[in-house]
Amino acid sequence: MLRLEIRSSPLLAGLVQAMHGLAVCATLLASAIPLSIRLLAVGLVLASAVWHWRHRAIQHIDGLEINARDQVSIAVDQRWQPALIRGDSLVTSTLMILVLQTDTKIHRLVMLPDQVEHEASRRLRVWLKWRWRVDLAANPHEVP
Repeated sequence: MLRLEIRSSPLLAGLVQAMHGLAVCATLLASAIPLSIRLLAVGLVLASAVWHWRHRAIQHIDGLEINARDQVSIAVDQRWQPALIRGDSLVTSTLMILVLQTDTKIHRLVMLPDQVEHEASRRLRVWLKWRWRVDLAANPHEVP
């Protein structure tokens, strides 16, 4: 059994803030665009920043568990529910983007190295590389 406690990522929060800041700077420096349109664009970028900030605070995946039968569960706001890992997920050595399907919703979990313990992250990547892919080949109809 593999159980991960997923923490907030200061690195991801910093990257999102930096990208919004760069977008605001680039918009303000675009002198070929009329000022009214630039100000509107800055307002939209700031609205996006607020939305991202609230979205992270409102809906947070607290944990991920894979049991001995390779069934996946996620804790959303500390309530556990079964989930399927969809085929459009991405796993690299430093970044995991898991697209998780529950009965009612699709959740997207972005995991950077500062969110989970190193050993647990390594075990999850190994499971995703070797066990999950085999399960997909055996049960292609389970993944939407």
